[in-house]
Amino acid sequence: MSTCSSSTLATTSFPTLAKLCAQAIVADPTRLLSNDVLTKYEKSHFHNYNSLCKNQCQTTTKLALARLSKNIDISEFRCLFTVGSDGRDEKVSRTESPVELVVYSPKGAEPPETKLLARYVEIEKDFFPEIEEINSSMSTLYLDGKLIPTRGLHSKLLKGDKGVHREYLLALLNDIINMPAKTYKKFKNETTRSSLRMQRRCIDGLQTTAVDLERGIVSYYGESFDSRATKYNLLRPIQNTLDQIICNHLRANKEQLEDCMIFLDGLPSTTVDIIDYLESQSLLPSLLPKEIKNLKTAYTYGLMYTHIGQVIYEESRTPAEIQLGAKRTVLFHDIYQNTYDILTKLKHG
Repeated sequence: MSTCSSSTLATTSFPTLAKLCAQAIVADPTRLLSNDVLTKYEKSHFHNYNSLCKNQCQTTTKLALARLSKNIDISEFRCLFTVGSDGRDEKVSRTESPVELVVYSPKGAEPPETKLLARYVEIEKDFFPEIEEINSSMSTLYLDGKLIPTRGLHSKLLKGDKGVHREYLLALLNDIINMPAKTYKKFKNETTRSSLRMQRRCIDGLQTTAVDLERGIVSYYGESFDSRATKYNLLRPIQNTLDQIICNHLRANKEQLEDCMIFLDGLPSTTVDIIDYLESQSLLPSLLPKEIKNLKTAYTYGLMYTHIGQVIYEESRTPAEIQLGAKRTVLFHDIYQNTYDILTKLKHG
């Protein structure tokens, strides 16, 4: 079980966490991440963690793209973009959160040759080992047969024409607003409701492999989807609920297509900023100011502890376990319960 010692995270620099954890693991591989270190790290970074992550993610993505460009000619790609944590500007770990590449071919254009790109990403750890190819005649709602209509909402153009990327977003918008009611209901069941059920099971102590709120342990093991710290039981329920609100808004205004595109143009990348954006658009009317603040706080904690788990695991390649301590365990339980209540309120609101 990998750990991090008490001399490591008390720093105002960012993001040297991976390097610091690596040093600590070498120095003392048996010691758990101590509570005093967590407290110092939170005090140093919590207040501006969103912007720090955004800056780091943009730098990391830019460097990965530069390495790609040195090995593969991507000048022919009319629209090469990324999604996931790179699209959201919320990534810290290179290998635990590799860049996902999507190639979009616009109307009337021959799809670019992707064999060399596919071979490159298979062996380069910066990238997810498979690329997704979409053309204008395909539905944007599915990935490998799975209904994920909101995936492209958080996309970032890496190479190509902004106009072509906008063509993709317009196609995505049309697919979302014209999705049959039965299909849309299925999407909500398989995403928002499913992630909320997972969060509820975590709160009730029925699912403890990633976060054990009774014992005060956060675990990260990259080989298991059930042990990804706060990623699936805190971050994902918030992301999915906000995405449902966005889709509800788009579908309710399907006759004002231009206004919907303006709305999407203004959508920020990071989730914390999206919460502020939705509030500014009067799309969170059921929430009190304190609840909006609590939701952003919960997401920041979730992001921070997912990142801590990722970088420890990234350096050691063994399961990482973070001891929260008594006070922080109570805090986490309150965060999970309050978030669940807020998201349930939003889902029904």
